[in-house]
Amino acid sequence: MNELLSIVTVCYNNLYGLKRTFNSILDQNAQNIELIIIDGDSNDGTKELLPKYKCIFSDRNIIFKYISEKDTGIYDAMNKGLKLANNKWIQILNSGDVYSNNNVLNTVIPILNDEKADIYYGYYNYICDDSTRLIKTNVDELRKYMSLGHESVFVKKQIYDNLQYSTNYKIASDYDFLLKNYLKGYNFFCIPYPIVDFTADGISTKKAALAYKETQLVRMDNRVVLDNFINRLVINFQFVKIKIYCHLPNWLIYNWERFKKLIINIIERR
Repeated sequence: MNELLSIVTVCYNNLYGLKRTFNSILDQNAQNIELIIIDGDSNDGTKELLPKYKCIFSDRNIIFKYISEKDTGIYDAMNKGLKLANNKWIQILNSGDVYSNNNVLNTVIPILNDEKADIYYGYYNYICDDSTRLIKTNVDELRKYMSLGHESVFVKKQIYDNLQYSTNYKIASDYDFLLKNYLKGYNFFCIPYPIVDFTADGISTKKAALAYKETQLVRMDNRVVLDNFINRLVINFQFVKIKIYCHLPNWLIYNWERFKKLIINIIERR
């Protein structure tokens, strides 16, 4: 079978996470894939690691390409990877991302072969501390927020040939890309199966305020909501509110939430 899937992985000074991703891909035992690594000129040993794993993947008949050079951000790096991809379908699987189990690609690849859609998306496991929750994504919510897991999405290369990730956003260009294609009328199809494990330490999780702001700006730029003074004022107010909230100590947040519930209960009883 010819190569069907290109996996693009971007990284910067995340040696441990990159090893986890590599080992997760190797555990899939999938043959008809190519792996493209875009490293942002790391200085943590990543550049020395890449040739070693190239040999390991080559022994498994998996095409392994990599470049290590400075970029202007995560989406610039992703776009570099897209240009190197040769296969019909592309998945973005960043350093630290791992597949939910060892049978994911064996489940997904036959579905991609059927080509019933332009973009496939699956579920993902959200892992926070010691708890794991299955997130059943829904493309119909995409107008409201980033309702899909970016790492659980498989996109036809010809779509990426026509539209890459915008570098105008720092952490919401994946939402912008998917929303644009959704509004264009491309066919999305759900694979009701967990694709990746998502941990609560990603960029969008750490920068919740910026994620909220950019999400709303994406909706404005794509004319899902009106771009006017009032809406921008609300966005900036919420941005500041979330930023302050994220810096509060946990004990204060906990007691504040208890206080709010108490007030709500008192009001409802009247």
